[in-house]
Amino acid sequence: MNPTNASAITPNRWEELKQWVQDTAQNEANHASIDQAGDQYAVSESRGRISALRSVLAHMELMELKAI
Repeated sequence: MNPTNASAITPNRWEELKQWVQDTAQNEANHASIDQAGDQYAVSESRGRISALRSVLAHMELMELKAI
């Protein structure tokens, strides 16, 4: 399913993009531990990226629901 009107985004590319967003958010979550990073600034930055990626993913899912 292509939830956008852009003909350049095929269903496979859409799913690939969604998977990349999910994987990137998970990778950030894995590195967001203060015990691992040892740097509060790095942890805060990582958590900010996680929040942004989750927001993008939520928007993508909303677009899919609107396309149904």
